[in-house]
Amino acid sequence: PITGKYYFTAAGFKETAFAAPCEYVFYINGTQAYSGQYRGYTDNGSYASVNSISSIFPLAANDYVTVRQTANGVHSNAASNFSGFLIG
Repeated sequence: PITGKYYFTAAGFKETAFAAPCEYVFYINGTQAYSGQYRGYTDNGSYASVNSISSIFPLAANDYVTVRQTANGVHSNAASNFSGFLIG
């Protein structure tokens, strides 16, 4: 990576109608940088709506960004995604 501004996004969906919100947290070099919560419900006991967060971070060369999903009921498999790219 090079120094610049980067756009990051992460998405997935709640597996069941848990009362607790699902949350995505971005980390820069292991330190929490941004989080977003989503409280989705469904009345059929199946899947709820998509949860996603996006953010722009100024990064230095060799910085790294990770994302973690927290809270009950977050469905995590191939249906989840995480991406980032240089914007300037």
